[in-house]
Amino acid sequence: MSKISLEKILIDKVNHLFSKPFSSYKDIIIFFQNSSSEDKEQIQSLIKSIKICDPAVGSGHFLVSVLNRLLKIYWDFECIQHPYDKEANFKNHFQLTIEHDEAVIYNYRGELFSYKKPSNKHDLNHCLQEAIFKIKTYIISFNGTSTKTRIET
Repeated sequence: MSKISLEKILIDKVNHLFSKPFSSYKDIIIFFQNSSSEDKEQIQSLIKSIKICDPAVGSGHFLVSVLNRLLKIYWDFECIQHPYDKEANFKNHFQLTIEHDEAVIYNYRGELFSYKKPSNKHDLNHCLQEAIFKIKTYIISFNGTSTKTRIET
């Protein structure tokens, strides 16, 4: 449910912003990959403006699912940046997928990401862990005051 809802919101917002008739999430990814830096920044800004409100009082599973889906969207649209090297792209070294509503990361060899205490703060695994922590904190904090966008089911 969160995948369909978030992708629909993103498609609608990107179509409105660029006056384009995108019909799928993949269409927007292809457009993003072939876009100018300015258009990429506009899409990233649009993604970061998505707000979620869950009016139900339940287990929190929906919100966790949405958080992981937003993390995947941030990943696909390069909103997750290396904390020390803004030109570095984690997507060259890792793959983030959603499996059973959980964000799962694999390294370039297809092995499950495993965090280990780094030898220094520039260790790539450590930088990825730090970047994901920061972006999840941003998403949660940003949405903590949000009441504007409601995902309808």
